Amino acid sequence: PVLRDALSHPAIVLLHSPRAAWTLAEQAEARAHLGVIAISPAVAAVAGEGWAWVDWPQHPRDEDMLELAARLCQKARP
Repeated sequence: PVLRDALSHPAIVLLHSPRAAWTLAEQAEARAHLGVIAISPAVAAVAGEGWAWVDWPQHPRDEDMLELAARLCQKARP
């Protein structure tokens, strides 16, 4: 219930594994308001379709995922 509640608000979700992607896909009833940063294209594919957007860093590293998230958050600011 806590995860479903958290997913009901616009957010950027970082996915580090196929299992995490599968869990998100199962739990997120509505997806169009959620952006996804996956650690790799393969993990993004497991998450499926219907998200606001999906992206992944050039290199599968935590630092690169966080840098991508920070850039996207800066773009969202007025």
